[in-house]
Amino acid sequence: MIQLSVRKLTNRGWARPSPPLTHAYPKLIYFIIFLASVVSNLASMTCAIAAIAAPAPEGLDFASTLQARTYAPGLSLNSTVGYGQSIWGDTESPWYGFVRPHATGVVSPTLSEAQIALEVFPISIVGINLARTISRRFVDTRGQDCAAVQCQGRLDYTDFTLQGFLGGGGYFSSLRWTRTFFDAISDSTRPIFDPATSVLLQPSGEAGDYTTIIIGKKLSDELSIGLLVQNADFKFSGQHQEGQYLIINSELNNFGYDGVVATIGLGRFKSDLNVAEVSAILSVKYTQWPAIGLGR
Repeated sequence: MIQLSVRKLTNRGWARPSPPLTHAYPKLIYFIIFLASVVSNLASMTCAIAAIAAPAPEGLDFASTLQARTYAPGLSLNSTVGYGQSIWGDTESPWYGFVRPHATGVVSPTLSEAQIALEVFPISIVGINLARTISRRFVDTRGQDCAAVQCQGRLDYTDFTLQGFLGGGGYFSSLRWTRTFFDAISDSTRPIFDPATSVLLQPSGEAGDYTTIIIGKKLSDELSIGLLVQNADFKFSGQHQEGQYLIINSELNNFGYDGVVATIGLGRFKSDLNVAEVSAILSVKYTQWPAIGLGR
């Protein structure tokens, strides 16, 4: 399965009545509708989901991923260790639930991060992830006016993620929606530069909505193609980031690299600080012990 990620609260000055839920959280509403449609059609989707499901190993898992982006430039290496435990059902089929605590470390030329998280999937195709991340930026970002914006220092945040998978007839799809709450930085009045999305965040606290959609087709057991769409909106700064990529995903077992999966993509990246330009992405993932669940 193709998998890429890009990586969040209240405004004390807010005086107007709260907007209707459908206006305040449209992506959340759409996701709930999506989940409802999944639940209402579980029986008829058995064969479809089986097409993307593989035996799900319980116990310890470990994987490392190298990711790169040409525009806006980005490079990172992250390693994740977790422990998956089924809570019901048969992990040889799509019909099971599981919990998985896990920890991730991220290093890049400009920052380092440490994260602890918990996945809870009542059923293998739909679940949530709760995460807390400690992040430190230690290098000024090239191309940014770091006298006017804060390029270094801490940027800690908390994530809540909803994720779902569907597939059938060799086709597959995934939808991931994350609300990220960035901590306030009391000793700063300058906007904060986020290198992951290339946007500016409010130092008094920020909330961002990240949506990632993947639709693709398996061409063989080792090769898949697909479309990756990324979108991020930030509530208090009003900033926006988006990307669309055509991606190719290949397992490299036939080349003698067991456990290695490579993904390349070509498309478009844009943010409020970056004009729309052609962008290429690369992801190389090595799995020592596979994790429970779909889309790994």
